[in-house]
Amino acid sequence: MQPSLPGRRPALVVLVLQGLSPGTPALRDGTGRATIHACVAGLGAAGKVLMLLSLGRRTVTEDLVALLLECHGRIRTFVALASEAGRRADLPDDEVRGACLRCERYFSLALPLHVRDEEESLLPRLQGASAEVDEALAAMHRQHGEHEAPIRALLETLQALAAAPGDRGLRSRLNDEAAALGGAFEEHLAIEERVLFPFILARWSHATQAQVLAELRARRA
Repeated sequence: MQPSLPGRRPALVVLVLQGLSPGTPALRDGTGRATIHACVAGLGAAGKVLMLLSLGRRTVTEDLVALLLECHGRIRTFVALASEAGRRADLPDDEVRGACLRCERYFSLALPLHVRDEEESLLPRLQGASAEVDEALAAMHRQHGEHEAPIRALLETLQALAAAPGDRGLRSRLNDEAAALGGAFEEHLAIEERVLFPFILARWSHATQAQVLAELRARRA
């Protein structure tokens, strides 16, 4: 389940699903196969029709891109959780501590796996595909490096606030750091969702996608 604080609805990956209403029947939840519509927008009307027809059929194509989009959804969710833990003055200390510990686990353990997915499984296979893809890959790689320092700072603040959840200064710092990191992530995720994921859906064979999917799952075994 996606983490959420009391009184907060679980975050839909609405930021990814531009042009689709949360009431759209295909958007039964915030993750999974339905989120592939986020990438299909990059394929044009024909791609949308193709994906709408394929909903309900589990294929390698859907699974790979859905897994990548679920990773993006979790990035957005945990950034929002960290920001909320810092921003909401009404939260009791035990809830702030719990949110900090969950965010610390995510950013120190799970997020690095997603970075490896992109650097080790996607980048080598996508490189040279087109000028647009190469430009997106260069931005992706550069941004991974740029994210390292703010993530380290965020982890330090999460650890400090988990130890002293009533510290208002630390709460304010956490909110500021999460907001800044969220902005950087949004630019990063948007490039991948606009350029790279639609290319995978349109051009990669089922065999290639199955191989990549196996690599992603092996990292989490």
